[in-house]
Amino acid sequence: MSKTAPTQSPFKQTTLAQLRLLVPGRAGAILVLLLWAWRIGAWMAREAFTDEVALESFSTHALVFGLLTDLALGLGATLIGRGAATVAIALGERIRRPLAMVGWFVVAFLAGAASIGRAVDLAYCYLCQCHFTAEGFLYLNKGMSTVLLTPRGLTLVALTTTAALLPGWALLRDSRRSVEQLNDAVSQRWVSDRGASALGLVAAIVGMSLVSVAIWDAARRPTDVYSLRLVPEVNLVNQFQSYRGGAICAGDDTYCVNTGESANVAVPPKTWAVWQKLGLVPPHAQSTMPFPMLRFGDGEPELPYADKTGAIARPNVVLTLMESVSGHFIHELSGTYKGLTPNLDKMAKRMTSVRGFYNTASPTVNAMAAILCSVHPSRHPNDLGIGEEMDGQAPMTCLADLLRRQGYRTVFIEPVVKTVTGIEYFMRTHGFEEVHGKKDILRALPGRPQGPWGPHDDTTREYIQLQIKRLEALRKKDGRPYLLTYITLDAHEPGMHDQKACKLPTVATETGKPIADVPADSASKRQLTAMYCTDKEMGHMADFLLDTPRKDTTLWAVTSDHALIRTPRARKILFKSGWYGGFAPLPFFIHDPRHELPGEVQVISGSTDIVPTLMHLLGGVKVPNSLSGWSVFGRRKDFPFIVGRMGTRLVMMAEPDRKQEHGLGRAGVLCKGQHRFLHGKRPEPMSACELLGYFSWQDSLFRARRLLPASHFKGLTIGDVKGLATRQELNRAEKRDRETKRKALKKAQRLKRLQLKNTQKNGSKAGGKPAKTGAHAVPNLRAAPARPIVVVPNAGRLNQPSSAK
Repeated sequence: MSKTAPTQSPFKQTTLAQLRLLVPGRAGAILVLLLWAWRIGAWMAREAFTDEVALESFSTHALVFGLLTDLALGLGATLIGRGAATVAIALGERIRRPLAMVGWFVVAFLAGAASIGRAVDLAYCYLCQCHFTAEGFLYLNKGMSTVLLTPRGLTLVALTTTAALLPGWALLRDSRRSVEQLNDAVSQRWVSDRGASALGLVAAIVGMSLVSVAIWDAARRPTDVYSLRLVPEVNLVNQFQSYRGGAICAGDDTYCVNTGESANVAVPPKTWAVWQKLGLVPPHAQSTMPFPMLRFGDGEPELPYADKTGAIARPNVVLTLMESVSGHFIHELSGTYKGLTPNLDKMAKRMTSVRGFYNTASPTVNAMAAILCSVHPSRHPNDLGIGEEMDGQAPMTCLADLLRRQGYRTVFIEPVVKTVTGIEYFMRTHGFEEVHGKKDILRALPGRPQGPWGPHDDTTREYIQLQIKRLEALRKKDGRPYLLTYITLDAHEPGMHDQKACKLPTVATETGKPIADVPADSASKRQLTAMYCTDKEMGHMADFLLDTPRKDTTLWAVTSDHALIRTPRARKILFKSGWYGGFAPLPFFIHDPRHELPGEVQVISGSTDIVPTLMHLLGGVKVPNSLSGWSVFGRRKDFPFIVGRMGTRLVMMAEPDRKQEHGLGRAGVLCKGQHRFLHGKRPEPMSACELLGYFSWQDSLFRARRLLPASHFKGLTIGDVKGLATRQELNRAEKRDRETKRKALKKAQRLKRLQLKNTQKNGSKAGGKPAKTGAHAVPNLRAAPARPIVVVPNAGRLNQPSSAK
């Protein structure tokens, strides 16, 4: 008697169908594991688990929640795919399959997009050295696509594409199976069409809830590379917004102009009057002018300080930009960290110290435009954008451009690769005659230790001194003074100094006591040590410029590119100083050999005021220009108000007695609610909408090239750009060179094979045996290698028997 297999009841089969729909399965596991792999890979690329300082900000809580976020994303996408495909069952036989295919495609696309987003974030760090303090997507530029043409890049593209297709394929197959199973259940009447639709709808709702919670949680996290809860998709959205064509358009879109649009931008008269009152636009300009920021001269009064007896008429100019050295790390300026920067403390007393000076642009690439050209840079200016693509021709007036017209020899030095952020192309097209970088420094001073990006500050300082001596010798020959601008590197977060050669002393040399306010954790000590090491090199420069006859011939200005950016690593030392913001006070010290300047100037001022100040000391600006700042010795005192912006994150405005700073999102909310910038007892100089509108309007001028008429732009004619290639051109040239060498090698190998083949055949005809390959067997090849035995291109044909024979 044969036994029949027990059959399951329709109720049990319906229950199993429900469970199959709600259990993630293989596809969900693949997607979750892949998202975890991308996330952990990005953390590792940023040294989150290996760097001693990064471990200081490690949080188990953040780690767990970061992984849970990806778990929710993966499971949510799986349930959405199954639910969407299942709902199609109840919509009829004719449209069931097409709708199911559409649902599968959408889910596969979303899964692939999530994977690609993570992969691009990781690829940025792998191929282009991820920035320590900024999101990878924030600085991703389409010009970086040339990096993908390298063998590493092509390999990464292949792996990324494969990995991105994997979750889409898995979810497609998973959703199809769930549809087939429930379709069988419906056809056998184990479950109705309505029941299948309800099951799919529940699954889709649960999946969307999981995804929404994950994205909502990610949006609330700070977008910092060391936040272990970071979701790269959030950064990807930010990057797409930056490519959208407009800058900040929160609240009122009046000021937004599409890329390339050159029509006049209408600014409400009331808003324009506020901007003029605060000195943000020229006093007599109108918003309807083609170039509303154009100044004819600088509008500054006569310098209110007497000339020194026998002062040099045209002094040399040295502009020093210290990397990330905020004013609150200098005891003489802040009252904290006593003993940390003894040389800068002395310089604050020996030189004219400008108190109330803030950074108004970050990071370094944006700060360069603000400091050297006195403009509020666009969030991603074409002329100084990170990546290797820029036009370099946006008309605006920069310090080197103004001094080059007056006969100055202009030099810029930065201890990194010159093509990084397109710095060489920008500087050379805006007035700098020479641009020196990492290779130039190490060529002159070989064998010196290097940090992650370039030589340490001691090496850079020695190179600067060599260049100053060279420029002085040239001036003796042709009488041309010089402008030398350089930037340091070691104080960059998280501290890039030589940890073996320079250490933070336990007792300060000047006080004989321990350096004040130093936290015990290694992250804080490393960053503060970098500040101490930079200060040490600044002391050597002070000895070189102020304690020699050069003090009578050199105008020296010292400041920082921007404040130390607030990251998890830097929070403790920022809190110690009583400051926790993106726009901190900076040092601004000036030694002028021509004028009897006071020891201290108290005026609210910012990065865009440096060029107007230096030009005021050198005799003023006599030509049409696009400068937006004011001299701290002149009209800046009439406009005691500044504004600033940090990329796509923060905006600020400062008055003599208070500074206000907000994220762009918060400022946009205040604008849309028609509130003032902050809820205070007294009104602010500008509302949130007026502040955001000003930056948006500035961006529109930058993109439309309406800062300065092209007829007044001299950068291309005096910048020695003839023969200067962009990074793309260099890549194309290198590619052509490689291709030429490859073809030459291939041709030489083919020639060698044909000669060898012909020699063997000739030897066989002569002696009935293959010819020997020794020197005596083939004397003609040794004696006259340039004389071919046969015509090489047709050697194979000439030595073969004819078909007629």
